[in-house]
Order: sequence, then C-alpha cells, then structure tokens
Amino acid sequence: TATIHQPMNLRHYPFDQQHLVLAVEDAHHQNKQTVLSPFHQTAQTNQMLDDQATPANWQFKGLKQAILSHHYSTSFGNQQQPNHSVFSQYRLTLDFQRIGFRQFMIHMTLLFLAMLLAIVTQFIASTTQTTQQRNSLLLAAVFCMTSAYVIGADIVKHSAQLLLVDKLQILTLFVVLMSFLIDQNIHRIPDSIKRKLGYGMVSFATICAAVLLLQI
Repeated sequence: TATIHQPMNLRHYPFDQQHLVLAVEDAHHQNKQTVLSPFHQTAQTNQMLDDQATPANWQFKGLKQAILSHHYSTSFGNQQQPNHSVFSQYRLTLDFQRIGFRQFMIHMTLLFLAMLLAIVTQFIASTTQTTQQRNSLLLAAVFCMTSAYVIGADIVKHSAQLLLVDKLQILTLFVVLMSFLIDQNIHRIPDSIKRKLGYGMVSFATICAAVLLLQI
C-alpha cells in the first residue's frame, strides 16, 4: 500500500484530464542485471482499475505501460554503485477525466446571466424613469458574477494556475465593468450609439467565450 502525490494541471478545469504516473526501479541492480517487464494488459485489468481506482466524479480513461532506461550521473554517495549508472524503470500511467459538466453548467449559467443582465442595460432608453431599472440589472449582474466566483473558489482552493473558469470570470468582469461605465455616462451617449455598443459587447463576449471553450 502506498500513498502517492501527483501535481494536478487544472488549466482546463472543470474539463481537466489528470495523469497519475507510477515509476518502479530496482534500487540495487542495474539494467545489465535486472530488466523489468510490463504485465499482460487485458480488458479485465482495465475494468478492475475502473472499479477500484476511480474516484467519485472521475472517469478512468485507460493505462499505458513503458520500460525505460533511467540514467543517473551520480551514485548519491553509495560507494558500491558507480557513477553514470543505468537502471531499468517500469512506468505505469493512469489517465483520469473529470466529469465536470455539472460544475461547468453552474459556472456558465451564472456568468451568462451576469453578462446578459449587464448588456441589457445598454438597450434601455436613457430616461429618468429607467435609472432605477438599469441600476437593478447591474446589481443583479454583480450578484451572479460574485456567486460564480464564490462557487469556483470553493471547488478549487489556492490554485496558482489560471483556470478556464477564471478566464470566463475575467471576461464577465470586463463586460459588467464596461456596462457600468456606459451607464454612468448614459446621458452623454445617444441611444443609437448605446445600442451599437451593446451589439458590439455581445459580439466581443461571444467571440472571446468561443475561443476559450475551443482551447479545451
């Protein structure tokens, strides 16, 4: 029994795929004396790993085996081993895919609502009677955007990587901020130009979101 730590690449979270690598070597005999060999891989082997080694909300995608020659330029202070020694290494790679559609739909729904509410403010006529309506929509957009951020921060804590959901969050923040700035200067902007800005914001947000999703 062993507890193994593998750093996770969360750049495409929640559609990330993780690779667990297990490397085994003979610590006393070089590859001239001992050569490791892979085990016979069958469909039953894959099914066994699928049942026993797959965490919740993950899908086991398969395994790969390899036999490598691992070179060491030092003996690490062991006088019984020469420098520049070569050992046989057995490497097993297990591939897992996160089932992240539910998490992604939560993020996308909230961020889509935030952008939609913010952009709608640019299509409301600039009258005194509609000022409260525009402010309410902007507050609702900020609430949706903040909720998506809180949910994402709770799922992936203290990650130094720029995730897919982080990029979508930044895009949403830009749309809400631009809508707020336009709303503050709404009396100086004719309604026709304001609607053009709204259509331009829709096009910009759609293109940016499509580019981010195509990178998955």
